[in-house]
Amino acid sequence: MSRQESINFHPKRHAMIGTFTLACDENGIFTGLDCEINFDTGAYASLCGPVLERACTHSVGPYCYQNTDIRGYGYYTNNPPAGAFRGFGVCQSEFALEMNINLLAEKVGISPWEIRYRNAIEPGKVLPNGQIADVSTALKETLLAVKDVYEKNKSHAGIACAMKNAGVGVGLPDKGRAKIRVEDGVICLYTAASDIGQGSSTIFMQMLETATKLPRDKMRLMPGSTETSPDSGTTSSEKNLWPNLKK
Repeated sequence: MSRQESINFHPKRHAMIGTFTLACDENGIFTGLDCEINFDTGAYASLCGPVLERACTHSVGPYCYQNTDIRGYGYYTNNPPAGAFRGFGVCQSEFALEMNINLLAEKVGISPWEIRYRNAIEPGKVLPNGQIADVSTALKETLLAVKDVYEKNKSHAGIACAMKNAGVGVGLPDKGRAKIRVEDGVICLYTAASDIGQGSSTIFMQMLETATKLPRDKMRLMPGSTETSPDSGTTSSEKNLWPNLKK
């Protein structure tokens, strides 16, 4: 397809119509979120189900709530099929939520930064999908790091929060395994993770070099194989190969 044909006919991000109702108490603490998400999946379902699942899962953002009711629907239409796109449905629902949070902060009389800080998820707390935030969750620390800059420039600067909860985005057990062997004086790294343009092979070698302090010519990334490499999980939603194929 030409670029124009791709724009006209190739699957795009799902068009969404959503209704988000967010409530808080007098201190800006979220008391509940009710939202309904409607996806236009076009003539075929394609990945509407998984994309809609993630849109619903992330519609709450990285915040704490007392009550949530999230509903999502995908509809067949006579439009071109929609497909998986960067963000996998999360961009649409996160935008709606974050705009609602700004409106709520205004009504309460606190800053957009403050309302996010008061409701930010912390390690040990539970997200509405049941995932327990682990020790790597540092939303409050991140907000504190940008507080002064934001407050000084909030007349023309925006603020929003999102979290990539590990495990295909929905909190599933995540795994990324590798095996290291010394063969003929060379450190060989075995992993089944696929580099499809996102640069993981380069990063793996940089990590190995940093951890071992050995020169680059003393290590080698071995070809991925189920016979020699441990299960390294899935490679998904990464940079596509079309530019390379065209070359």
